[in-house]
Amino acid sequence: MKLAVCGCSWSSRDPNLPNHEFGQFIADYYDADYTNLAIPACTNFGIRLQIDHAIDVLDADFVIINATTPTRIDFKINNSDRYTHQKGWENIDKTLLTDSLGSVFQDDLDTSFDENHIQERLSKVMNKDTHAILKQYFLHFYDPDIERHKQYYILQNGLDKLLKTNTKFIFSPNTFEWAEGMSMSNSLLEYNAEPFEWQIPQANYMQKGIAEYLKVCDELYGSWENSPGVNTCNHLPIESHIEFSKYAINLINKIINKILNC
Repeated sequence: MKLAVCGCSWSSRDPNLPNHEFGQFIADYYDADYTNLAIPACTNFGIRLQIDHAIDVLDADFVIINATTPTRIDFKINNSDRYTHQKGWENIDKTLLTDSLGSVFQDDLDTSFDENHIQERLSKVMNKDTHAILKQYFLHFYDPDIERHKQYYILQNGLDKLLKTNTKFIFSPNTFEWAEGMSMSNSLLEYNAEPFEWQIPQANYMQKGIAEYLKVCDELYGSWENSPGVNTCNHLPIESHIEFSKYAINLINKIINKILNC
């Protein structure tokens, strides 16, 4: 089996903790050829590009997708080559940079440009002047609910391609339907977290995304802040990834067994 994982930081591989993420545990269970395409701070558009790469380049037999929060945006990297759709996933971090509005504005649109806050990666796409322009755009033209609806169509298009190509997969909205934005002080980041109706078979739908396994931190460590997940780029301790992998393997086995019994 060729297995691919798509998503943001929650699904990504921490370079300092090899064999730590759920994708590796699932790959080990099936003795699969494994590729982790997930990228920290990735947008849902970036995840859509990952799905293309999994199908068209990797020819994956099975794809696991955890969507991300809709309060993320795509930037063109300064002085880079022009974005071309033919390169797809290869554009990410070369001509295309993704990040959250929280990283850009510190959850407060009244915050002035802070060179210490703007991460080194964001300095590739903005400076003090362009930050001010961007802030005005989001103050006057951006609507989080409209953006979330657009991203729903982007993700659904990727799921449609998986179905059309008969690529086996499981999908979770993950933080896309998590009321993350509701806890932020900035109304710009607040959105209606009411679930969308995903047009996929029930067997392919994960009721629990990887982010749901934050609760393991409370059970084992008292809180996330006290858990080893604080120091990982995929946010969770190894116990959370193990529990999610068990959940995903159960769903994958059901899909495989259904095919074998047809």
